[in-house]
Amino acid sequence: MECFILLGSLLALYAVLYLGFKTFIGFDQPPGGSRGKGKKQDNVDKYANATYEELLEFPERKLGLPLISLEELSKYKGSNSKLYMSVKSVVYDVSQNEVYKQKGGYHVFTGKDSSVALSKMDFKDEFFDRSKLHWRKDLKREELKVLQDWVDFYEERYPIVGYLKEDIEMQEQKKDL
Repeated sequence: MECFILLGSLLALYAVLYLGFKTFIGFDQPPGGSRGKGKKQDNVDKYANATYEELLEFPERKLGLPLISLEELSKYKGSNSKLYMSVKSVVYDVSQNEVYKQKGGYHVFTGKDSSVALSKMDFKDEFFDRSKLHWRKDLKREELKVLQDWVDFYEERYPIVGYLKEDIEMQEQKKDL
């Protein structure tokens, strides 16, 4: 338990320093003044000019990957050989990294949608409870920017194994309206 408290404190400190530093130094504007959708940028806040609506967009789906329900996702937290976690409706396989395993400091993220907890940098149980909070309806613009940074982090490091069924169904229902 002390490990989780220390991890939470360190991540919160990182967020405060990160946001404070980029604002103080003036890195909150991307080079050239525009974000450039889909382009990788070297600036600190590459989503500075992203609108709230852009940040709410569902990720683009890769063909052939399955939809994984929250119930199924919950089975991938260490009781079998695979460790999955979800960030912004995308399910990643984090099995190869020791920190996500049973005694690792990031095990709290496995088998869950970790979007709200990561965006708020707060790892209390309530931030993993989708019946209370969801990234599309409960996050502010700044939190969505942090969430998008986490999406970039996971996309660069871990294989995508599927998408959250409940989120994709929600997206498809909105398109039909």
